[in-house]
Amino acid sequence: MQKKALAWTTALILVFALIFVVILVFGFITSPIPKLSPPAQQTHAECIDNRCIAVNSSGPNKCFPVGSFCGCLDTDNDFGDVQGINFFSAGMSRNLTTSLSDSCSSSGKLTEYYCEENAVKSIQAICENLGNYTCEENACLSTGF
Repeated sequence: MQKKALAWTTALILVFALIFVVILVFGFITSPIPKLSPPAQQTHAECIDNRCIAVNSSGPNKCFPVGSFCGCLDTDNDFGDVQGINFFSAGMSRNLTTSLSDSCSSSGKLTEYYCEENAVKSIQAICENLGNYTCEENACLSTGF
């Protein structure tokens, strides 16, 4: 009989202990008291001066990983044009995934590669339409007339 009473007492104690633990955990989870974890940082990655930089504000990530090269470079950007469109100088445009050089087609059209929003884009030009120019050496060069 004593063993039965002891077993019931032990069972009751365990049930009350379990209920107490559940109440404590539920109270901790739902309480408005700040948790011990640090506050979430509101940062996102931006491409600034061809480097992926963490910026302290919310927004979408525009590059990855932080610290890497993320921009677009154009070697014939002689006139300070942001995009680097320069029909009169041969050049190359590159970003992380693409590297393309300006070129003349057999029909005399120039394909000029340039940067726009960190992407390599192209535009075609007919050098003769620019004046006394012809497409040679991957640029529109003066014919001298």
